[in-house]
Amino acid sequence: MINELFPVDYLIVSSGSGIYSMKTNELIYKTSIPPEDVSSICKYLLKLGCDFVIHEPLPDNHYFYYQRTSKTNADFEKRLKFYPDFGKKLDISKTLSKHVSQFLIVDKPGSTLFKKIEQTLTNFTIIRTTSPLDHKSSWIEIFPKGTDKGSTLKYLADLKGVDSVNVFTIGNDYNDTHMLRWAGSSFVVENAPSPLKEEFYTVSSNDNDGFTEAINIWLSGLKL
Repeated sequence: MINELFPVDYLIVSSGSGIYSMKTNELIYKTSIPPEDVSSICKYLLKLGCDFVIHEPLPDNHYFYYQRTSKTNADFEKRLKFYPDFGKKLDISKTLSKHVSQFLIVDKPGSTLFKKIEQTLTNFTIIRTTSPLDHKSSWIEIFPKGTDKGSTLKYLADLKGVDSVNVFTIGNDYNDTHMLRWAGSSFVVENAPSPLKEEFYTVSSNDNDGFTEAINIWLSGLKL
């Protein structure tokens, strides 16, 4: 939980699927996957033999259903143990007929599953990020088309009358890509994946004050 005195006005959550106003303590924007699409995505992922979770719509997206297919996916098991009170086993004999915020597949290191899903589920936004648990596995997220950090940040900027040229962003993984490409000044930390470091201005790692370094560069007026 974030303390109400945390010095931000808005918080973009879940890779762009929602925006919270910290001043009013309310959800001002959210996206969700409709029931008919939930059913078809479930069938597809079951056919692929994935280990995945399905999150409830915001603001209850800390609750989820899970489907365990593999018996050797350590990162998936670690994720379930991390949230023991919020997960419920998916009953695959029944159709999950409800709105959900997202699907999340826990994929093993070295897999090409992300590309396969991205090429197949073209009517959705497919985002990958490195697991924050083992720092090796990939978490593949499925959202409604157009849901990503960049699109949601643009929505908020338009709402507040802020041009992208005046926006500063900093990221550390693939799920930040849309946001980094949209903003006028974007940085990544040294411990970000190599493709991001090749595309964006790189500062020190998050453990070595990379955020402060990026802020100082931005405030100095350097054009990137």
